[in-house]
Amino acid sequence: MNSQSQRPNNGYLAVASRTKPFYYSAINLLESIKDWYPEAQTCLVVDKDLADDRVKNIDHVIYTEKQNMYRAKLWGMSKTPFDKTFYIDADMECVHEDIEFVFDELKDCDLMFQELKQERDKVFKNRYFPAGAFRLNGGACLYNSANPKVIDFLSRWYELFNLQHSKQWWPRDEKGNIDNYTYGPQEEMRHWDQFTLWWLTNKEEEWKDLKVGIFEDDLRWNYFTSFQRFSLVPKKPPVLLHYSSAMSKDHDIYKPS
Repeated sequence: MNSQSQRPNNGYLAVASRTKPFYYSAINLLESIKDWYPEAQTCLVVDKDLADDRVKNIDHVIYTEKQNMYRAKLWGMSKTPFDKTFYIDADMECVHEDIEFVFDELKDCDLMFQELKQERDKVFKNRYFPAGAFRLNGGACLYNSANPKVIDFLSRWYELFNLQHSKQWWPRDEKGNIDNYTYGPQEEMRHWDQFTLWWLTNKEEEWKDLKVGIFEDDLRWNYFTSFQRFSLVPKKPPVLLHYSSAMSKDHDIYKPS
């Protein structure tokens, strides 16, 4: 086994803010990764008032710049201490040893996501709008954090989302008015960081040279437990279960055809 100093600087990052349940979930997620891959390097971005003595089991702890940050995940993703980072939503759990090999998935891409497809629309709501549809699911994101432009992109995602959410920014029509038809309605869409992600990857020229990819067998890396109700299964067993829309925490969800 390689020594700590010889291992690549790759790591797993989770973010917990605002409520204690998200903190407990994030801790459980990172501990579950260690259960399957003891040499894993982990990072927790967390509100300081949520943390307790369990953070001693985390390799890197970063405290948010202020308490109760809305979408602190976007801020935390850019603060990673790793060269390659796998960001994972706090309400997930590692259930397979292949978590060790996720960094092989990055290949020559800068960022990788799960894809939102029509067959998955029963799980993902509010995906469509007149100008297009969300394609990238931000619940799990693998990225080359050694690339400064990737960090700039993540910082821009956080900055623009905050402007979007606070109604300080929204796309305008040809007359300079808020475009509530093409990209709206604003009141509903402004809450979605996925809209900000769609805008950055489709409308801002600065990021056109970033290589944004989709995981191979992408359900493995962000498997919503509700997928099983619609017979959506990956080719290989899931690595990460996502409980945000779960009916129950049943781990025996992989049944090969």
